[in-house]
Amino acid sequence: MDRTWITTKKLGDPEYEAGVMEFIKFALENNTEGRDKLPCPCYICQNLMYHKADVILNHLSKRQFDRTYTCWHRHGEKREETPSKDAQGHNTEGDRLEDMMSQFV
Repeated sequence: MDRTWITTKKLGDPEYEAGVMEFIKFALENNTEGRDKLPCPCYICQNLMYHKADVILNHLSKRQFDRTYTCWHRHGEKREETPSKDAQGHNTEGDRLEDMMSQFV
């Protein structure tokens, strides 16, 4: 599932709005606990505040999606399913200690 809209598109952009709707749909479909409130991934709430889907949609329409939240693990996605990638396609998740240490060997 393409999530480049999180980091490359701006509020109001049709691709951003479509991505937000895709996220809301995903979050509701994967709400296996049946909660009426879900973590909000806007850059202010950063998945720490819980809101109903309509409030989350409102937040994401007025505030940018948290650009670091590309694997939607707080909304039912397994971390192995979709590794986070930056705009250049590089993996941004996981422990990079091995990569850093290899520079010194």
